[in-house]
Amino acid sequence: MNNMIQAVEERWDVNAQKYDNRHQVNTTPEDKKHWMEALAENIGPDKNIKLMDVGAGTGFITLMAAELGYQCHAVDISSGMLEVARNHANNKGLRIDFIKSNVENIPCEDASMDVIVNRHVMWTLLNPGEACKEWFRVLKNGGKLLCIVTIGSMGDSCNHYSQDIEDQLPLKGADENKLINTLIEAGFSNVEAIKLDKIRNMNEDKAWYIIKGIKGVTTQALLERIENRWNVNAGNYNENHGKNEDIEQWTTEIKTLLGDDLTKKVLDVGTGTGFASMIEASIGYQTTGLDLSVGMLDYAKQDAKARNLSIDFVKSSVETIPFTDESFDIITNKSLMWTLTEPLKAVTEWKRLLVIGGKLFCIVHIKEGPVHSSHYEQDIENSLPLKGAPVSAFMELIKTAGFSNVEGIPLMNLPPMHGEDATESNCWYVFKGEK
Repeated sequence: MNNMIQAVEERWDVNAQKYDNRHQVNTTPEDKKHWMEALAENIGPDKNIKLMDVGAGTGFITLMAAELGYQCHAVDISSGMLEVARNHANNKGLRIDFIKSNVENIPCEDASMDVIVNRHVMWTLLNPGEACKEWFRVLKNGGKLLCIVTIGSMGDSCNHYSQDIEDQLPLKGADENKLINTLIEAGFSNVEAIKLDKIRNMNEDKAWYIIKGIKGVTTQALLERIENRWNVNAGNYNENHGKNEDIEQWTTEIKTLLGDDLTKKVLDVGTGTGFASMIEASIGYQTTGLDLSVGMLDYAKQDAKARNLSIDFVKSSVETIPFTDESFDIITNKSLMWTLTEPLKAVTEWKRLLVIGGKLFCIVHIKEGPVHSSHYEQDIENSLPLKGAPVSAFMELIKTAGFSNVEGIPLMNLPPMHGEDATESNCWYVFKGEK
């Protein structure tokens, strides 16, 4: 293995300038523009992050990332390649930290980088699993790995090394599934293949992709997975949810809670396929239904149209809602609270949207012991603070968000979620607060 690594290093030392010249000739200004756009979109807007380009070569990606304003570090095994990259950086007046190292054993601290990127590197790795684990080590929790590849373009026709080396490259000619699995096996989550449609490839039958992975579970990553879960399962949820509910009794309970003033503007957050918002609109309130999942909202819109109900449906997370302060008189939700990744942020946002004197009604099913089946993967369910929470937790949350007159009231007239007789330890509750 050491002999192979040395052979790879020497190969690129000798061919560094030739390699760079070819890239300079084949990259047009239009190509560079599209590359810069793709990097900015996938790295993100925060220019204070630390970015490392592993297998940086003569700096194709590093230089553009530095031009975009990111704090860049370039790692490569070849001194010759790094020398060419360093000259480019000096000529452009860019500050880049260059590190000569094997990409499988990088001399930097754990959790020291926000983003690791590479281009045309994955297929060259003698031990891709160990390399990805090393990059995982170097990334901060929530950090991104962006592996830029041309799917299938490094097949048997490509001979950068001697045949004995090329025969031992596990990802030479790999498809996207094999690349995705390599990241997953190294511990990355939310792994996906993102096609870069605007990036030109000299082989017209091939395409550029970013194989993207996240270290750990971030809030944004959780929300993306939750949204996708409900988009995929919206039809099944719509078919089964609410079919056995006593709609007449739910209507009575909701009208009692919300009051007789039908001029009130009501926002139902996490409306799903519209169970609560349909009832509110049928009573006569000016109703808006909001949900993260466009798939769920599509069913809600169809149902509202079939019932001739006027409801404004909005796609949005429930933690950051696109309405101005004091836009609503009442905010409701049903079976939402336990699914929140950031409950305090969400409830504080709802308070912002309420008029002074406005009211919040959170309808939650409370049951001692295990409450919910596995709607999500285990790592998501483990990240939900209110899953299986007691009455006191909901009360304390709403008080902490700044609401007054907070109450938790059992709704004993509604049958429990699991069809048994209602008791105070197994029933629907409404948690009320006033702004």
